[in-house]
Amino acid sequence: GKLGFLGRARRTAEQCYVLDLEPGAAEAAALRLRRFLIRTKVTIEAGRMTVDVEPGADGQLVGWWGHGRHRIVVGEPDPVALAAGEAARIRVGWPGAAETTDGVIPGETGVVALAVNFSKGCYTGQELVARIDSRGNNVPHLLRMIEFSGPAAVGDEILVDGAPVGALTSVTDSLGLAYVPRRVEPPARAEVAGSPATIVAQPA
Repeated sequence: GKLGFLGRARRTAEQCYVLDLEPGAAEAAALRLRRFLIRTKVTIEAGRMTVDVEPGADGQLVGWWGHGRHRIVVGEPDPVALAAGEAARIRVGWPGAAETTDGVIPGETGVVALAVNFSKGCYTGQELVARIDSRGNNVPHLLRMIEFSGPAAVGDEILVDGAPVGALTSVTDSLGLAYVPRRVEPPARAEVAGSPATIVAQPA
């Protein structure tokens, strides 16, 4: 029931699908999917295409997980576009590669309502995901946004009342993401790298 990969599935032809994933996740995702090819005529290939996204109607530049018009670009990723997409991802509170590491439970990420369809068929980890959701998603930790007032970096501890409650997993400007205990109710006063900070909930 642990989270493997987050991505967008697109049907591009009658019998062809493309999975847009976080950069660098293609090989591992393809390897895992091949484990389930039992008497099934399916070919899975890890591509090198990148998803370049134009601003949406609201002018916001986003990654594969958000709004905007998606264009498939063959070749090496544009570092500037990747940095802009990473910053936009953090601003909307969407988990990326740093937040979907081994051991993370889907309910901790805050995206189950968008990423899981409870009326479809079976999938690996279904029992745990469905049970947690039916019980109010009472997971030990939840992904939160951290607003800080001073310099901060990935890995910096988050302190509440002087005690560590988590560490930054992603950072852009004065905003970051981190998993904190469920008992820490946002908005909560905190401290990051010696400066005041605030723990807030992910946007809806």
